[in-house]
Amino acid sequence: MTSKNVSPKIAIVMGSQSDYKTMKLCVKTLKILKIKSETKILSAHRTPKRMYDFAKKSWKKQYKFN
Repeated sequence: MTSKNVSPKIAIVMGSQSDYKTMKLCVKTLKILKIKSETKILSAHRTPKRMYDFAKKSWKKQYKFN
């Protein structure tokens, strides 16, 4: 459980722009709940280095993983 002063930060990661149709309700819900989030389009096939760099640095941003 988080304290009232700290909001969890969530990364919403999609493989392509067309996936946003599926994830937009999630983005909207997080905004309503005032939970910090970041939306990324990262393809392990088209942009593997970008995906690797994101995964490697994600612990520094303290993303919550489930």
